[in-house]
Amino acid sequence: MKKGSLTVFLSLSLTILISFSLFVTEIAIGNSQRIRFEIVTDMAMDSVMGEYSVALKERYGLLYVDTSYLEGAAEAVRVTDRFRVYFDANTTKVSEKKHAPWGRLLLQEAVLSSFETAAAQGGKSMQSQMIRYMERHPENGTEIVAAKEAVSAFSMQESSNALEAFCAVMEQIAGMKLPVLEKEDGTEEEVALGNPADWVYGLIGSDVIFLCDVDLSGMTTMQMDTNGLVSHRGMQNTQSSNRTFSGDTDLFYAYLLTQMGNYGRSREGSALSAQLEYLLAGESSDFENVRAAVAEIFTIRMGDNVRLVMGDGGLYEAAAGVADALLAVQLCGAFREPVIQSILYACAFLESVSDVNSLLHGGRVPLRKDSHSMSVSYVTAGSIYFNGSQEGLSYSQFLIGMLSSKEERTMLARAMDVLEMDIRQMTGNGQFCMDQCVERMEIHVSAQGGLDKHYETERIYGYY
Repeated sequence: MKKGSLTVFLSLSLTILISFSLFVTEIAIGNSQRIRFEIVTDMAMDSVMGEYSVALKERYGLLYVDTSYLEGAAEAVRVTDRFRVYFDANTTKVSEKKHAPWGRLLLQEAVLSSFETAAAQGGKSMQSQMIRYMERHPENGTEIVAAKEAVSAFSMQESSNALEAFCAVMEQIAGMKLPVLEKEDGTEEEVALGNPADWVYGLIGSDVIFLCDVDLSGMTTMQMDTNGLVSHRGMQNTQSSNRTFSGDTDLFYAYLLTQMGNYGRSREGSALSAQLEYLLAGESSDFENVRAAVAEIFTIRMGDNVRLVMGDGGLYEAAAGVADALLAVQLCGAFREPVIQSILYACAFLESVSDVNSLLHGGRVPLRKDSHSMSVSYVTAGSIYFNGSQEGLSYSQFLIGMLSSKEERTMLARAMDVLEMDIRQMTGNGQFCMDQCVERMEIHVSAQGGLDKHYETERIYGYY
């Protein structure tokens, strides 16, 4: 009986020990599978984020996953396909090897729960990365200072009604009745006014870029096909998970100043040479964009020069002297003041052409000048004059200053256009789209393991 009792006891003990051992083994396998699942998920996410656009990183310093993957149409949800590839490479394919870990692990589902592209919040993601790029490159400090100067200066920007005032004075004169003289034969003859400002007034409406005598040989008039660019096709994937993006706009403008070209300072390999001008005007050729930018700068300069004109008593007296010498003014005093005003506006017009010419030839012009080079003799001589360089802002700084007053969403969309144009020129990047470039993503992952184990997890990965 004792031997029988011992045998039963040992059998029961062994059964319990074996069951416990199997239970512990199952837990160990389950835990090891979960650990593998977590690790493989992280490895797959790291691999997906590692496939950033090299072209975009090298040319513009921005980190995004180009979801065209150099092979097809860009679509953000394609990141899950790449996730599956990397997950499978570290599970199914590993299990086929000689020293594979215990337990199978099969991916069931990889769902892109949410994601953010460069277009998040209308392009704020891209803008934030541009700002961070400048923070990492303090060697560009002088450019940052220059951009700050331009942006702050343009907060004083006045007026664009100076040309309208010039036109109004000339129309007033045109509506006035000319005086008449009685001839020896008793007939009357109108006395022509002979206003020296007439020829300057005739220049209004002309392309200032031609008046400035600049070299246009390096400026292409070729029309770019802009229909497929983000600002034309409509920005997609603007959603964001309530992120607060960096908003140091001074650094953003500094980035534009250092990374994008303009007339006289083009960047090699760019689809458009006048990139800053494109941000301003959004036209499809360099010539059209530069022409629009120059016209806007001229309007700004005209406003400042009219301010100087109206405050210069000496210039007024000189204009009055010219007006008083006109026979029509002597015969009809009502012409005197409008003619004086027209001559002063003509002086401001010629000075503004000179300012723009200086900027386009690499010179500098203050936003608000303390003095001028205007002379009534330039108007009476009938020729445009150029004064050369002065202290102040450069042409590119004027562009940055004007950009700071533009509607931000439009400017960000056009900045994406510039990036798309340049990157698409590179081999294999023909389908590149900024609003399909992923910066952050959240993926829900589920997998089936051995022993009928099921695993789920969420991962949020991003560059910032």
